[in-house]
Amino acid sequence: MKVLFLHHQQRLDYRLEPTYVELFKPFLLSGLVDEYDEFIYQHELRLCAGRVFVDMHKAMGERLLQKVEASQPDLIVYSLTWWSECIRPAYFFEIKKRWPHIKILTHYWDHNENSEIMMNYERDCHRFSDLVVIPDSHSRCERLRKREGVYADFPFPEKAHFVPTVFDPDHYKKLDVPKEFDVAIFGSAEGLREAYIVALKQRYGPRFEHFGGFHAADKSYIGIDDYVHKLNATRVFVNTQTFPQNRVQLKGKVREALSCGTFLLENENPESRYYLKHTPTVFFSEIQDLYQKVDYYLAHEDERETIAQASHDWYVQNHNPRKWAGYLLEQMGLLKAAV
Repeated sequence: MKVLFLHHQQRLDYRLEPTYVELFKPFLLSGLVDEYDEFIYQHELRLCAGRVFVDMHKAMGERLLQKVEASQPDLIVYSLTWWSECIRPAYFFEIKKRWPHIKILTHYWDHNENSEIMMNYERDCHRFSDLVVIPDSHSRCERLRKREGVYADFPFPEKAHFVPTVFDPDHYKKLDVPKEFDVAIFGSAEGLREAYIVALKQRYGPRFEHFGGFHAADKSYIGIDDYVHKLNATRVFVNTQTFPQNRVQLKGKVREALSCGTFLLENENPESRYYLKHTPTVFFSEIQDLYQKVDYYLAHEDERETIAQASHDWYVQNHNPRKWAGYLLEQMGLLKAAV
């Protein structure tokens, strides 16, 4: 089976972006892909930055059609980005018209049910896709499948599947390194997460660390290997929501922590509760509860590490590249061809 990956390239080289780490690498490591090709569509769009917006998208779309014709894949894996730089649906409809045998998997990331523009784009995704993957919200997927609320007029709701991503296990893994940091938050200082960063810094001083991110309040971006090392070297990994007023999500940080065997202290929310229901993961509800649990698990190392190991074992057993990719391919009728 041959796969054409349509990569986003938002802020970094595409090989450091989520589409590469959480889609491309796990597909390759699954052993179910024989050949692959790549099209970095945001790069193609920005090559046309001197043109008017509509012409930029037309040029990118035409290059995509040329790539599909030259590659002749069995499956296209499309990873969304910001709406303004997403590939326009007309080009996917044209792919389906010219090459009806090609399957299209569209992978969502963040969502905003209050955005009419994004909802309209997703309606079109359901028309041209053979499978739509929602990785961050089981309840959203259920509402969509039942056509509830903003999804009342969504076409082909059965195409939506809740399938959280699997982080590249070649990098995101448990390391034999000493613990250096008592408590840390990883990721951009934005929304609710920024408030927790400020609060933890005030309470724990130099015992608290904030790693990674892209925003002005962040220290600096750190590479994957350094990021994973710091994850492994953290005693208590605090994870929070960012913009719960727009969306409550199962954050990728949850799977980062579990893949590295780091103790996760998770912000109470129904999406993480659903995903982690078979693990002993510890949740906190508000700031005083967070302080109490950080203090407790810093003082009880054996209990903390037992919980972290059990959650890691569950993740590795149930969320590995072959199971993840096998499920997706099976839903599109491609698993037999891949095997």
